[in-house]
Amino acid sequence: MDLNSFQIIDINLIAIIVLTIILFASSGFREKRMVQYKIFDMLVILGIVLNALEILGWIFDARVGADGDLARVLNIISNTLLYCFVPLPGAVWLLYTQHQIFHSVDLMRKTIFTMIPLLTLNAFISALSISTGWFFSVDQNNLYSRGPYFAIHVIIAYGFLAAAILLVLANRKYLTAHNFRALLLYGLPLVVGSALQVAFYGVNFNWPFMALSVLIIFVHIQIRGEYTDSLTGTYNRNHFERILDIRVNRFDADDRFALILADIDNLHELNQRLGWESGDEALQITADRLRQSLRKEDLIARVGDDEFYMLIELTDDKALAKTIERLYESFDQQPTQQDSRINVSICGKIYDRSSGKSAKTFLTELDSLIETEKQGRLKSS
Repeated sequence: MDLNSFQIIDINLIAIIVLTIILFASSGFREKRMVQYKIFDMLVILGIVLNALEILGWIFDARVGADGDLARVLNIISNTLLYCFVPLPGAVWLLYTQHQIFHSVDLMRKTIFTMIPLLTLNAFISALSISTGWFFSVDQNNLYSRGPYFAIHVIIAYGFLAAAILLVLANRKYLTAHNFRALLLYGLPLVVGSALQVAFYGVNFNWPFMALSVLIIFVHIQIRGEYTDSLTGTYNRNHFERILDIRVNRFDADDRFALILADIDNLHELNQRLGWESGDEALQITADRLRQSLRKEDLIARVGDDEFYMLIELTDDKALAKTIERLYESFDQQPTQQDSRINVSICGKIYDRSSGKSAKTFLTELDSLIETEKQGRLKSS
């Protein structure tokens, strides 16, 4: 194995180490239950896999002295897998970007369905390349080379990245200035690395540069906590209001959805009697109980000292009433000691876009409903 090959493998190994550190660091965040953290983890794992496959593609190639039938088979397998996986980071990045802008799991699912045909086509041609050499070939001497239709593979792979960049530019108004810059900056190392790798055959900058892109997002978005409440790990008020405003005004959104408000009735009392630590613990317990009672894709935000909003994909009052009943039941299953019980009032309302109401008006109506709910619970207790 020559010095150049060692250097290429070293770069990939360094990228794997950096990505592994990021993955472990990311796992420590309480907010990891959120969709954006799961997508980000997927992006990091793909970076590790692709750097590993790139290393295998070099190790088993005749250029570093690998010969024999077994080496050729392993070379073919590693390159086939590499070509199948190459478009996935761009696709996942498009989903991450879309979620940063719109925060809609439903929209993300629709996007996934539109991406499946292209990803399937790329995987199919990659597998056929073993015999046809369309994307790549490994000759009888165990030497890898690009195929005549390699450009199609590049277009599919980096079409997703281009779509993500265009999505950011077209929806700048929905992003903070900081996140707008970070989301655009993510693509720069990948574009530069890919251009160098395509232009200069034999160099390997693509996936190590991806590690740099992931590091940019980790530092500038994932660990900033700009979207989250540090105590409960839910979204914070500012970000929730931004999401609700987007949902109300987005032309392609569903016509109806539900908003639920949960208010801790006795938080001030717990703080006074048991101390601020007990109050903080009550907030954390409340957030956990709400999560456990809802689906993973439902959005939860702490909007005040003792209030939590939940944006849920429900369209009728009957389903909303059942969800509120389930939430109440989760708080009934508490310790019997009266001093440690968390008392909550919960109400909800279906938003209908045909009403023409603004997000602010809808929130005001919900605030009135929670006051009515509180009064009713006080009378019945």
